Amino acid sequence: MIGRSGWRCAGAVLSVVAGLTLGPALAGAGETVTFASVASGMSGLITTVLKKQAFDAKHGITVDVKLFDPAKMEEAVFFRRVDAGLFPPISAARAHLRGSPLQMFRGVTLNHTALVVRADLPGSIAELRGKKLGSLGRITSLYGHMALVLKRRGVDIERHFEVIIGTPPVLLGLFERGDLPAMIHFEPYITRLVLEKKVRELLRPNEEWKRLTGQPLLLSGATAYEDWTRKNRATARALARAFADTVAFIRANPLSAVEESRKDLGIRSREEAELFAKQLPDLVQERWDREALASARLVIERSVELGFLERMPAGEIFVTLE
Repeated sequence: MIGRSGWRCAGAVLSVVAGLTLGPALAGAGETVTFASVASGMSGLITTVLKKQAFDAKHGITVDVKLFDPAKMEEAVFFRRVDAGLFPPISAARAHLRGSPLQMFRGVTLNHTALVVRADLPGSIAELRGKKLGSLGRITSLYGHMALVLKRRGVDIERHFEVIIGTPPVLLGLFERGDLPAMIHFEPYITRLVLEKKVRELLRPNEEWKRLTGQPLLLSGATAYEDWTRKNRATARALARAFADTVAFIRANPLSAVEESRKDLGIRSREEAELFAKQLPDLVQERWDREALASARLVIERSVELGFLERMPAGEIFVTLE
């Protein structure tokens, strides 16, 4: 077992992925990129802001956003139904091991999920063992990250809980009806449930990961197959820069970003919007440089150490296009 200090030390000595050498800064006029996202939550906010602020047009491309539920979004990228999409690091590593070289060329969102229990129920994580636990599909980073941090605490998510898989609205519905005592969900729905005093938070993976490693926990980033990136270098760079501008806008104008995406987020009140906006700057990946790539790679290394991945992929998962 590796202690906290060992994990931090390991992160400091990681080898860093070399950047790709790309062509011109801007794509050709009118270049269209089909991009997978999610209609709700942070992913929906990200792509909504990108489009409303026309950051794609600024860099000479058109991002054609295709909306899916989180698990189907990953499938759309993996099966090449889109050019690129928001994709989690562990899933990208797993794809590499299966011979599908997906590469993340711009980190976008940090983990914004939480394990919550009904407010009227007593108990800790240990006391929930054997009970139902709602989650998105096992392919998603929501599930994978929670399994990773729980394993570090000696808790096996599959062995110690009865995992109930559902889409975001299904999980919320089951929870509201009392059919689930606990669930893993994402922002801004956690904020709403906390304001309504319906839940108690038991664990936030991003906070746990920072405690263990000193690093934020990357949830997803703009990802495509390596051959697509190489064949469309200028377009990929423009897409990375559009996301960088989107992140910068969100960090500087969090409440405006929330208001722009209020319908997609399902925000119901001004109080909810303001509380979520306060969290927002800390939920996006500010930089995508050598240090950020090393931090992202650390997630993969720890997943191998804890048995969630059989080995480190031979190819590079994280690249920078600058």
